[in-house]
Amino acid sequence: MQRQPLSDLGWTPHGIVCRATMEHVKEIETGLRAEDRRELEDIAGRPAIQSLLMGALCGEPCLSLWSHGGEPLALLTIIRTGLDRGTIALSGTAAIERFSIPFLRGSRDVLRRVQGDYSLLYNVCDARNEVHRRWLRWLGFNELREVPGYGAGKIPVIEFAGLRRQDHL
Repeated sequence: MQRQPLSDLGWTPHGIVCRATMEHVKEIETGLRAEDRRELEDIAGRPAIQSLLMGALCGEPCLSLWSHGGEPLALLTIIRTGLDRGTIALSGTAAIERFSIPFLRGSRDVLRRVQGDYSLLYNVCDARNEVHRRWLRWLGFNELREVPGYGAGKIPVIEFAGLRRQDHL
């Protein structure tokens, strides 16, 4: 499938970054990591595809990340919740583990480019999803506290947040 790169990101040294389309969402959803699917479904109480599609419709931006070979890696969404605040979410495929180094480096680059209008990004993640927790720490987010019994599945989550800093994000 031909990818339409995001004009200001597109092909990067670490992969391809595109504005997410509905087709991208469907392709990424079929390859979701089991932990990411569980997180989406336990928090929202609906099938993962619904949460991903909502992110694609509401994200400012919603981006799909791909390997240089065209393998789907992840969907990255920021949803505006205030003038300069937003929630950030990532749902990844199993390929993020095979492409871990380019994925991590690329995530940092992409976040620097898209965070511009946001002074604060935050959300929750499943406390059991160690890959997400490591990714968030890699990007410079701070874990604030653990909240037990969250969402439809009453799971433990970690609240996290990150302020835009000139020297980091």
